[in-house]
Amino acid sequence: MCDFFRISGNESDALIDLLTVDATNNLYRIKMINHNLYLTPASNSNGVSLTWESASGADNQVWQLCTTQTSGGGSTSGKIVIPVWLSQKNHPAPWFQGNGCAVTAGIMAAAYRDRENYTVTSFDGYVTTSDGNIKLWNSNKGYTWLAKNGWSFILDTEVAKRPTDAETVAYIKSIIDTGIPPICYCPGGEGHWMLAFDYTSGSSFEDIIIIDPADGTRKSLAAGMNLSCNGTSLGITKIRKAPSKH
Repeated sequence: MCDFFRISGNESDALIDLLTVDATNNLYRIKMINHNLYLTPASNSNGVSLTWESASGADNQVWQLCTTQTSGGGSTSGKIVIPVWLSQKNHPAPWFQGNGCAVTAGIMAAAYRDRENYTVTSFDGYVTTSDGNIKLWNSNKGYTWLAKNGWSFILDTEVAKRPTDAETVAYIKSIIDTGIPPICYCPGGEGHWMLAFDYTSGSSFEDIIIIDPADGTRKSLAAGMNLSCNGTSLGITKIRKAPSKH
């Protein structure tokens, strides 16, 4: 899945043409006009890299156009389409690679809310640098949760009232159902923030689907906690979320 954004100051590289393959089923090839290249995914899995390649005639260059959808309340699965998937490891600064999970998750959530094609360096003017100048990070290298467009992420205190993992999972699902991707924190190890955007039926952390800032990939919340938080026993203790636009 790939989201489209408005062209803004990058017309030479952003102009595309949709070449009809099957109009009845909304199937098209996406061609970059000025470079005669076609949008091509590395595979048919979620979160894979996209590149512009010469025409191959293969099915992997055929796209089905659809509108972004989120599930309604009470459904057994939820889905939020996050426009950019980022890894903190792709930032050039070593300190960010090791401690940038909060900002990376925040950038991805902000890209969804603002409908902007942010990159892992988009908030560089708002975070501390290696010279120690503190902007959006406090003296303990904690992200203060301000977004580039001037709004702030909200600290959701309700999650602390859920005494069991199953109740926490149900609560995370209820946030996703509102169309807001919650940023979830596990306290194990050095602590880690992960962006939840999807879920399956079930009541365990295996059933919450995240984009993990540690590597920019899709996985279960349980897998993200195991990778960065020394296991799942401490659960999710904090949630940050963008304010509604309404």
